[in-house]
Amino acid sequence: MLTKDEPGTSMIERIRNHLPEEAHHLLSGRVQMINMWRPINGPVEDQPIAVCDGRTVDTSKLVETDMTRGDYTGTLLYPLYDPSNIRKWYYLSRQGVEDVLLFKSFDSEKGSVKHTPHTSFTLSDTPNDARPRISVEVRALVFTRSA
Repeated sequence: MLTKDEPGTSMIERIRNHLPEEAHHLLSGRVQMINMWRPINGPVEDQPIAVCDGRTVDTSKLVETDMTRGDYTGTLLYPLYDPSNIRKWYYLSRQGVEDVLLFKSFDSEKGSVKHTPHTSFTLSDTPNDARPRISVEVRALVFTRSA
């Protein structure tokens, strides 16, 4: 279980807020968030999604920021700029609608990669008439317990 000051506590708090009756049972095991992302007007010509290799993320360089959506206020984690540039980022060039990207964005298990920062960026060779990217992201919470 995460302590109050560890990155990822906001995920646990979200589960407690949205599923108060089931939270104790659900949080008694491992919690993961899996993201599914794909363009719906591919191929992506500009602003592709980039995913960071979570093994290269220094969690002490993640900053918690407020997130407000309607009546809900929570937090998100963002990586701070790191001039050592040890993070490894990946993206799919010209990702098409059939190219679905799955990645784990949170994991409560000790010893596992906890976070996978992701973002979009401008390609240096983007044509002036490039279509704006339209995409969809779905997140699934996965709860598992040891036997």
